[in-house]
Amino acid sequence: MKQQASQNVAELSAPRLERIRSLRVVFGHQSVGKNIIDGLQTLALEKPAYRLNVVETSTPEKIAGPVFAHFRVGANMTPDSKIESFSQYVSRAGSAVDVAFFKFCYVDVGAETDADELFRKYQKTMADLKRQYPQLTFVHVTIPVKTVDGGVKGIAKRLLGKSTGEEANIKRARYNDLLRNEYLGKEPIFDLARFESTAPDGSRVEVEKNGARYEALHSVYSDDGEHLNREGGRRAALALLQMLADASEQLPNK
Repeated sequence: MKQQASQNVAELSAPRLERIRSLRVVFGHQSVGKNIIDGLQTLALEKPAYRLNVVETSTPEKIAGPVFAHFRVGANMTPDSKIESFSQYVSRAGSAVDVAFFKFCYVDVGAETDADELFRKYQKTMADLKRQYPQLTFVHVTIPVKTVDGGVKGIAKRLLGKSTGEEANIKRARYNDLLRNEYLGKEPIFDLARFESTAPDGSRVEVEKNGARYEALHSVYSDDGEHLNREGGRRAALALLQMLADASEQLPNK
């Protein structure tokens, strides 16, 4: 396991928070996304300056004024349904939105997933949406990762021929590398996998197996090895807001 240095997540200035509050944002997600939404609420409780107009809605046609709208996208373990669900939601929202994005869940990518084919489907859909809605800023999100079973639990799984999660994390790493290579420096990216594998002190969790490298969820952010706990959700929400503030600077009339 390799530890690397990385920049810590910083608090946002008042002007950057004001820019975020002026946006009309939509975010499609499932359980880990809900952890991040909870993190936004935690930030708002801690500091009123972080309070956003967070609304869960299945009717994007009714979006009006600054809002952080979120919705349940597709179904877990069927990533194609999430791509289609997001596309339909954006089509219904139309020009009522400034920023749109969705995320896959860790359960959408397993050891048998063809990460390259999944990325091709995602890339094509996003390209089509950008042609249809050139005024809309799309954010790309890396797939969240899991911890790897170690110790006695990991040994027991190996003896029984069961997966310890490494193969799935390798496939998630493959997808995430494809996404970074395609969009980094060109379009906004919320690098959730990088956040999850970076400790509060800046050290990173990266694992190498048989020549393959992958990021793993840092245990400080999770109580079950999969979802984000309160602190993980809070810090992920802060990282998301930093990304939105950066993206807002590129929007016209914002």
